[in-house]
Amino acid sequence: EVLLTRIRTRCMRTDVNYGVVPVQRAIVFCMTVSHAEEIIQLLRSEFPTSVCVLYHSQLDPDARQSALQLFRSDTRGGLVLLCATSGVGTGLNI
Repeated sequence: EVLLTRIRTRCMRTDVNYGVVPVQRAIVFCMTVSHAEEIIQLLRSEFPTSVCVLYHSQLDPDARQSALQLFRSDTRGGLVLLCATSGVGTGLNI
């Protein structure tokens, strides 16, 4: 529950002109692959209208590339959450 509260809070930002507005993309870093797989299920159930993608070293290269592509280019206008281990740092230019 603490994790979900933090995610909800951090998925909002203050804009000088518009007040509090939702961010479009967020990364949730996990320490282990099993933790990332557990958290992605939680995120998908708690944020059903958001795009929630998983990225870790045990995914095949095509799946990792697909996850990064979706994170970078989803244009539906909603929240895009990337649940990842530290390996994402080598494939994502923030």
